[in-house]
Amino acid sequence: MASELARGIAAEARESVRKVRDALDAELFASSYVSLWDLGPGALIDADPEEEIGLRVVAALERAGDARALAVLRALASVGSDGISTACETAARHLAQAGVHEPEWREGLGTARGVRARLMRDVIFDDAANVIFEFERPGLEPYAILVLVDNNLGGIAKDVIAGADLERLVEALGKASEIDDGAGELRLEEIDLPEAAARCREALWRTAHTLDPPVAEDFRSQVAVLAAHLKALPGEDRFEAEEISEEDREAAFDGFLSSPEAKSFQGSEDVADLAKLAVDYGADYVGGEGRPLRWSPTVIELFMCDYLPRKVLREDEFFERAVPELLPAWVRYAGRSRGIPETAIEDAVSAIDVFREKMLELVGDDSAWGPSKVFLAAASEAGVDLSDPAAIEAYIEEYNRDLAA
Repeated sequence: MASELARGIAAEARESVRKVRDALDAELFASSYVSLWDLGPGALIDADPEEEIGLRVVAALERAGDARALAVLRALASVGSDGISTACETAARHLAQAGVHEPEWREGLGTARGVRARLMRDVIFDDAANVIFEFERPGLEPYAILVLVDNNLGGIAKDVIAGADLERLVEALGKASEIDDGAGELRLEEIDLPEAAARCREALWRTAHTLDPPVAEDFRSQVAVLAAHLKALPGEDRFEAEEISEEDREAAFDGFLSSPEAKSFQGSEDVADLAKLAVDYGADYVGGEGRPLRWSPTVIELFMCDYLPRKVLREDEFFERAVPELLPAWVRYAGRSRGIPETAIEDAVSAIDVFREKMLELVGDDSAWGPSKVFLAAASEAGVDLSDPAAIEAYIEEYNRDLAA
């Protein structure tokens, strides 16, 4: 089955390579084929797809032995993994030594040079950042590669636009940057190439290590060509976002409790509880500028419909009453502290009502709970004092003994 599939892929690639015009086009073409077997470390399969499919494709191309097969091998070698590239180079050398004609664009492969990088983001909500690279290579007009990094989903890369017309892209972004409707002020600024490259390498790594990430439909087909371009850029392999210190967490927490927004809730036992949850969520689960005070409608949706139901164990009244009553105060305080427009603050606040019913539905569905919440719920039902670490530790030991019995 794998051999038949590989032969089919090789035959299709040999036919499609006829349309390749230049070296960049060849790399984009090859990237789409690499995605067929480069499933990433989170792939839930037993076999190695690169061995089962990728290397069999290389072997099928070498057996085909014509100029189109050699062109495919050269293209795949330019963007494939180390293993695929080595196999392709070996097979291509055999064909070239046998007198097979090389593709005209071969010398342009792998010659991309990074010129500069820019960052486009919404300075109000900052849910995502677009990292835009400008590249040039001999014989081609300058072109752009854009990487969309999601600041709300752990900093994963969600979309790639590779080989875009630079002038048109910059023109479109320039027009977008003039938009300011109170909840969408876009800013385009230059950043250092090493920082931009590190941001994107980190984002790609996070995507690869996320189970079923919500990426764009054609994202996988663009990853290999992006990775190949990133190899040509300086910088670190990882980009670590600045951690929120305990002092900054305490400042946000204390600032809210003493703020005008929280004044009417001073008698509530839940106000400090919700503030602590909001601060920790903003610090630990949210990226972008201004965290833990960056609260957009999307952040609110994830907080209410994912984090609270999955992670937080409280009485039903906390979700039914405290969250809808207290969260608007927190969001207004956070927005005022960041200095964002009032209209944007109220857009975020209005999302709380939108997601209230969904939150309550998920809170009541224990299948939506995470493992730690399930464990804590079982411990609470068993009469364990969840505020006593020693009691929890004793319950864990008893729980493990029961599992081993």
